[in-house]
Amino acid sequence: MANLTFKNIGKTYPGGCRAVDDFTLDVEKGEFLVIAGSEGSGKSTLLRMTAGLENITGGEIRIADKLVNDLSAKERDVAIVFSDYTLYPHLSVYDNLAFGLKHRKFPKELIDLKVKTVAEILGLTEHLGRKPKGLSTLQRLRIALGRIIVREPKAVLFDEPLKSLDPKLRLQMRSELVKLHTRLQSTFLYATDDPAEALSLATRIAVIRGGELQQVDLPQNLYDYPLNRYVAEYFGAPSINLFFDSTIAKEGSKVYVCFGECRLELPPVILNRFKSIDEYINTGKRVIFGIRPEDLSLAEGEEEEELKATLEAAESLGSETLFYCDLNRSEKGSSVVGGVTQLVLKVKKRVDLDAGECLHIKADASRFHLFDSYTEATLLSRDENYKVMEEFAAGAAFVPKAAKNERIPEKEKRK
Repeated sequence: MANLTFKNIGKTYPGGCRAVDDFTLDVEKGEFLVIAGSEGSGKSTLLRMTAGLENITGGEIRIADKLVNDLSAKERDVAIVFSDYTLYPHLSVYDNLAFGLKHRKFPKELIDLKVKTVAEILGLTEHLGRKPKGLSTLQRLRIALGRIIVREPKAVLFDEPLKSLDPKLRLQMRSELVKLHTRLQSTFLYATDDPAEALSLATRIAVIRGGELQQVDLPQNLYDYPLNRYVAEYFGAPSINLFFDSTIAKEGSKVYVCFGECRLELPPVILNRFKSIDEYINTGKRVIFGIRPEDLSLAEGEEEEELKATLEAAESLGSETLFYCDLNRSEKGSSVVGGVTQLVLKVKKRVDLDAGECLHIKADASRFHLFDSYTEATLLSRDENYKVMEEFAAGAAFVPKAAKNERIPEKEKRK
C-alpha cells in the first residue's frame, strides 16, 4: 500500500509561475524515494506541500490513504528536515530529542525510553547532556534526525539536508542515512540536486524538471535506460557525450550512426531495441547519439570501427584518468570548450599521454543511447537486462509528457 500518494498535483504562484505541473506518484511504505532535479525544478515545493507548509492549487495528496489537502501541518503527522537542522541551542541534546514528545504530552517514562533508544541508534548516548553548539555538524544532523525518529511520523521528508556539508561529511552522512533507513524501515522522501547523492541513497528516484516528472525508476535503470535526453545528461560525472544532428544510415547489411566525420556500426543488440528504425534509416531525420565516458576505452592497434581523436587535455583523478578529445581531424585549432566534436573518455587506469597525440578509441556499442532530435525522447526500448521489481512495476511504466505527445513544429502548423 502506498504511504504517500500524489495525484495530478499542481502549484501555481501569484503571477502565473507554475512550480509543479500535473505531478502523479505513489511512494510505497518503507521506501527511500529521492526526488532529484536541478535548482528550481520544484522538488522543494513538493516537499513543502506534502508537509502542509504550502497549499496546492490542484490535485490530491494522500498520506496513509487519507486525503490531507485541507489538513494543517500538525494534523498530517509527517516530519521535515531542512539543511539548517533548526535545533534549539539553549536545550541539551536530550531535551532537543524529547521536545516533540513533551509538546504532545507523552508520559515521562515513555519519553525517556524513546529518547534513550534513539540516542543509542544514532550514537548520541554520551552527548545527551551537552548543548548542540558544542557538537560537530555531523552530530547536529543526527540530533535533527533523532528528534524526528522519536515521533515515529508516517513519513520523513528531507529538503537537501546535506547541502551545507563539506564533500567528506556528505559521503559519510549518505552511508549513515542508508543504514538508518534500513534499520527503521520508515518512509523517506528526500529532495536533492546532487545526482550522485540520489543514486547512492535511493530505493527509487523520481527525476523532476520544470515541475514535471521526467522518469521514476530504480537508480541503475535511470542510468542505463534514460527515457529522455535530460535524464541521460543529469546522471553521470562527467556527463554523457552527446552528438546532435546525427543520422542513421544503412550500407548493405550494416546500419551506422553518423556524427560529424565519424560513424559507428549499430550492433544487433541496439537494432533490436530501436522502436521505429524505418523512420530514420537513410531519411536524414536527425537523432541525438550518446555514449558515456566510461563506455569508451583506448583501443590497441587500428581497427575499422575505431574512433580517432586528438587529445586536447588530460585530467588525472588518481585511480582513473579523464581524456578530453577532439574528433574533428580536418580542422585544426577548434575550441575545446563546448564544441560539437568534443569527446570525453574515462579510463580506469593510470595512463600518461601528451596533448596533441592521436588516440584510437573503442566504444562499447551495447551501451549506445539514441534520442529523437526534436522530442528528445529515447528511441530505444528496454531489453532483458532491465531490472523490474514487482512493487514498483507501475511506476517504471511511466512515460513523460514529451514522449507521449509529439509537438507539431510551427512550420507544419502554418501549412
